[in-house]
Amino acid sequence: MNGLLTDLYELTMAAGYFEAGKTEEKATFEVTVRRLPPYRNYVLAAGLPQVVDYLLNLNFAAEEVDYLRHLPQFRSAPAAFFDYLLRFRFTGDLFAVYEGTPLFANEPMMTLRSPIIEAILENASSAIYGIIVTAFEYRSASTADPIIYWQTRIGLPANGKSMAEALPAMMLAAGPAIGRENESPVLINVDEPRKGHVELGELQSRGVVDELPPRSKDSDAKK
Repeated sequence: MNGLLTDLYELTMAAGYFEAGKTEEKATFEVTVRRLPPYRNYVLAAGLPQVVDYLLNLNFAAEEVDYLRHLPQFRSAPAAFFDYLLRFRFTGDLFAVYEGTPLFANEPMMTLRSPIIEAILENASSAIYGIIVTAFEYRSASTADPIIYWQTRIGLPANGKSMAEALPAMMLAAGPAIGRENESPVLINVDEPRKGHVELGELQSRGVVDELPPRSKDSDAKK
């Protein structure tokens, strides 16, 4: 995961904390929904696997660190800070509710506790859209204990798209996996167009035609 996918001030703050010798100080962040949309009493937690994958793979490539090194904002940053970024890995703790858990406004979905620089850089992420498609048994759907036939969770990085633009692509790409049991998440790159594939067999000759048959008068008349 590209560590540069964040606001620049997050990285300059990290450099400041490093210079101040606060790399080992702990910080705690909570992820909540402040306000719910009108006519909605709760939301369902979704996207935890993507968060875990992001935290485990967050890093800075050598060329990314070299890019930061030459920005004027980091002119006074110590060389050891860039070495720190090259070695950066998440070492903190993640506490989260189960996927599909109902949540109310201001109720934490997850809590991150880690060294303060890690906590800052964990914000290095683009927005992610997530939806849950659930099939209920019809008669039990409106009861307190509904019967769930299957449930599919779909996540997609926003990449500058609005929800209206992203939703059709999400449903189209996830279509073959919706409602099907899988041992692990099915990863599909929605932004890549679907590519067709055709295989041609060995060329074979079935015969040779020396000359075309004479054209009939009827065909000439029709022209």
